[in-house]
Amino acid sequence: METGNVSAIISATAGISGVLLGNSFVAVKEWLVGRSKRQKDTAYLAIIVVSHLERFASGCLHVALDDGTESGRPAGNNGDGYVPTVRLPEFQPLDIGVEWKVLPQQLMYSILLLPD
Repeated sequence: METGNVSAIISATAGISGVLLGNSFVAVKEWLVGRSKRQKDTAYLAIIVVSHLERFASGCLHVALDDGTESGRPAGNNGDGYVPTVRLPEFQPLDIGVEWKVLPQQLMYSILLLPD
């Protein structure tokens, strides 16, 4: 082989290797950044959704303990009898501004099914 051809082959190989190595670094960096974002999104979702679920569970407890009285007397107007004195709790998961796709499918399905 001629010296010029060997030099060209070495240069081409070095150039291609540099491009591949550079693209590999970018791919690894993007993967790490994406993983970090998913972890932060998951932690945020857990905190927000748990607080909503605790509020919902507390509201359910108040409904369960409602005996239909106020100050020891039936709560109905003009002695009409016992009526609910506590509002029903609401849980609207789709109104919560979180990234639901970070959850495993079965868990996401179970949470989104709660209002039904």
